[in-house]
Amino acid sequence: MRPPAPPRLRPHVLGRLRAAPPGYDRAAAAAAAGTVHLGLGAFARAHLAAYAEDLLAAGGDAAAGAGIVGASLRSGSVTAALEPQAGLYTEITSGPGGGSSGGGGSDDERLRVDERLRVIGSVVGLVHGEGAAADAIAAPGTRAVTLTVTETGYRSGPTAAVLVAGLARRRAAGLGGVAVVSCDNVAANGRVARAAVLERAERHGAGAGADGDDGGTGGSAGGDDGLAAWIAEHVRFPSSVVDRIVPATTDADRRLVLHHLGVADAAPVRGEAHRSWVIERAPGLPAWDRAGALLVDDVTPWERRKLRTVNGPHSALAYLGALAGLETIDRAATDPALARFVAALVADEVATTLEPPLPAAAASDLARATLVRFADASLGHRCAQVAADGSQKLRQRIGDPLAARVGAGERVDRLALVLGAWMAWVARCSAPAGPPLVDPLAERLIDAVRRASAGPPALVDALLGATDVLPAEVADEPAVRTALIRALALLDEHGPRRAAELLS
Repeated sequence: MRPPAPPRLRPHVLGRLRAAPPGYDRAAAAAAAGTVHLGLGAFARAHLAAYAEDLLAAGGDAAAGAGIVGASLRSGSVTAALEPQAGLYTEITSGPGGGSSGGGGSDDERLRVDERLRVIGSVVGLVHGEGAAADAIAAPGTRAVTLTVTETGYRSGPTAAVLVAGLARRRAAGLGGVAVVSCDNVAANGRVARAAVLERAERHGAGAGADGDDGGTGGSAGGDDGLAAWIAEHVRFPSSVVDRIVPATTDADRRLVLHHLGVADAAPVRGEAHRSWVIERAPGLPAWDRAGALLVDDVTPWERRKLRTVNGPHSALAYLGALAGLETIDRAATDPALARFVAALVADEVATTLEPPLPAAAASDLARATLVRFADASLGHRCAQVAADGSQKLRQRIGDPLAARVGAGERVDRLALVLGAWMAWVARCSAPAGPPLVDPLAERLIDAVRRASAGPPALVDALLGATDVLPAEVADEPAVRTALIRALALLDEHGPRRAAELLS
């Protein structure tokens, strides 16, 4: 006989768990929910919902509006996993200690001393579909709408349409505006979101929108009925900078939860211990700052620092590691040659492009701390996963600091090696038996590589011509082209490790 199936994580089993349950009244939190999150993926559940959990646990006025209604816009797989659990799931927080990336057997069930489990209850409502999401945005108690998308997602996905439909319903009901808070790695994400929403709102009433009818909000058949102007006046779009490494959930994570909590959880999330959130001040936000978020007047310096000193090195390790045959980021971060290269990249080239520039000692400390974060094997971040969408990510992470260095007349050898590693990865993926290239411009990039003649100069010209990973005026600089050609030549002749050593 098969053993009985373990109980599912549900509200009625919380008292029997070998972990502290949410210490607040979830029904009251649901009645006062003030945040709608569009697309309830792993990052939102490990970041936004963790801040919300801390606020709800604190209680009082700190908890006002912290409860989250999670909205699935597409497949509904997350809501399908969470609905039987009434929105409950387990957060696995891992520190920078050991662990294995991809192990099996009993090691999957062993809770390391630097790992912690807690049940998150801050997702107090779940809806599925664009119309239901628009209704959640239009609820009188909603004060913030949060989202985590890519830059292309703002314009090509359903997010803007749902926002417009929900805001149109708020306007029609005589309700006030909300704060739309982007929680992603897009530069100036608040401005990007605002532009996408206003562009969509200008077409309001012309038949476009959530559920194909602009949410049923009416409007003139001739186009904008003033909604865009209302949004511009009443809705805030603060930019924010988020930072927490959240890998995809694995079966090992589910086994870990089952072993230690005694229940089956279909949707646990794992995140590193480090987390930060910097948000532009805006009226009406939940008190996320009382859970550790930082409210500032301008996120630009924080954004630049995070993109260039965290995301940039992440990409560097991803491309160099993938080219070296390393499967995971932790393996790349603990490879001596690649680690020395990343430390030199941050301390000697990236730090000078920040505002204000980081002193050498502080830059070295930051580089070491970043490598420690990346070395957490329990996160299991695959190099190929981090290497995805390079045409969309590298401009902010590598291209912009390279442009700043060129403008100041400084060398760019290490930054060029990262771009060269991306080019070499694209070339490898373009080979008939190569790995898949995951990128929205994959077809264009592969075509550019296959049309180019052999050799580094042709590959540099082909890929710079197919993307805007460098500003056009920088890509045309002879010194930049020379540095990129040299980087590719080093990779071709010596391989990624030795190339990194030569530039460390």
